[in-house]
Amino acid sequence: HPELWTAMETQLADRYLRDNQQCQHGLYVVAWFRCDQWDEADSRSEKTPQMACEEVQRRLDTQARQFSEQKDLTLAAFVLNTALR
Repeated sequence: HPELWTAMETQLADRYLRDNQQCQHGLYVVAWFRCDQWDEADSRSEKTPQMACEEVQRRLDTQARQFSEQKDLTLAAFVLNTALR
């Protein structure tokens, strides 16, 4: 998704949770498909960051902590590893 690194803030925090004052908790869920078996000729491969699922989780966890503090929310991120094994 082209907004992988921005949608937690722009979509979840600034739109969904801002418009719903009764709920100040949000979960940002990402399905992660990157794997060694992915055909590099597939055009989606070049659009996907060359990162391991665990690295994506760490980066999004950091974002969730930062946005939670900045926006007085409780945000969490969950990266679902959907890669082929």
